[in-house]
Amino acid sequence: MRRSVCLLLDWDGTLTQQDTTQLIGRVGSDHQIQRLKAGSPAIQPQDIPFQDPWNGIVQAYLGDLRHHQETYRPESSHRNSISEEQKWLESLSPIENRSIQRVENSGIFKGVTAYELRQAGGKAVEDGSLHFRDGWDKLLVADTEYLKKQVKETDAKISASIISVSWSTDFIKGALSYASQHADKLPNYSGCDTWFLQRGAMHLEVHANDIDGIDRAEGSTGLMQSVWQPNIRTSRDKVLAMKELLLENGELYAAEPYAIYVGDSITDLECLLAADVGVCIRDEPMGTGQNSLADSLARINVGTRHVSEFTDVKKGEGKGEESQHQIIFWAHDLGEVARLVQGVLRSLYA
Repeated sequence: MRRSVCLLLDWDGTLTQQDTTQLIGRVGSDHQIQRLKAGSPAIQPQDIPFQDPWNGIVQAYLGDLRHHQETYRPESSHRNSISEEQKWLESLSPIENRSIQRVENSGIFKGVTAYELRQAGGKAVEDGSLHFRDGWDKLLVADTEYLKKQVKETDAKISASIISVSWSTDFIKGALSYASQHADKLPNYSGCDTWFLQRGAMHLEVHANDIDGIDRAEGSTGLMQSVWQPNIRTSRDKVLAMKELLLENGELYAAEPYAIYVGDSITDLECLLAADVGVCIRDEPMGTGQNSLADSLARINVGTRHVSEFTDVKKGEGKGEESQHQIIFWAHDLGEVARLVQGVLRSLYA
């Protein structure tokens, strides 16, 4: 039995060019403004009595994070092992929880619906406030493009999923749906077959967070803790979600899947290390999150190579032999990642 392939993707800063949390926050703010305006139709926008709490929530989170970075021991320059870096990442959980509590206390998402979030995702792509990273469309059709060229191969089993700490699965789905249906209007569309692109977006599973109650007619309760599924807040949460997906896939196909994980920041560290092939996205110059991940990899003695140096899954690249753990590959864009995915497919199925 040949191994199936699981392509696992981060969202913010990986599939997208930038973080989308601010855009999701705007959905809540706009909803509250519209609610107040509906109660007083004659009121002018500038006179609506709404104090947007979003900036205060963001600044409080950043303040907590700075304080923790300054006081945590061992400090970053003395964390030189994977276990020490994992402990640091685990220590961030209370900061994330305090931020979630502030959001819930503000009531900013109370009454928001899944429809609003999906519409906002599509609108963000349409107006250019959300940019997909170059090569996004090539990556979503990487499996179908390969199979078109290898028509005799019928037992290839490939799945793709997003694992994200984003606050809205529906926002992500709305953005992907709009982008795949209007790809030819986007500035970095590469000319991929649009039918295959829409198919790829539709079958892309999204594992992120959901605001409580958004499917109710009256909208969300305003709470951010889901009682129906695990919340994904930290690096540890992401790797647990990843392992669960791989376990399900292995049980489905009766063989351990071959995992490719693509991320861009320190929150992706544990997933990158747990995958058969981990790929980190690096802009030129690197952004803050990318620099933080690169610094961490260097300190814990995990080597990095450009994806063009990937040759054959059978040589153990990924979970490699140069260190106690592995080599992490890096890519400038998702088109380079798509070529690596096709290289993996050739190695496994040729």
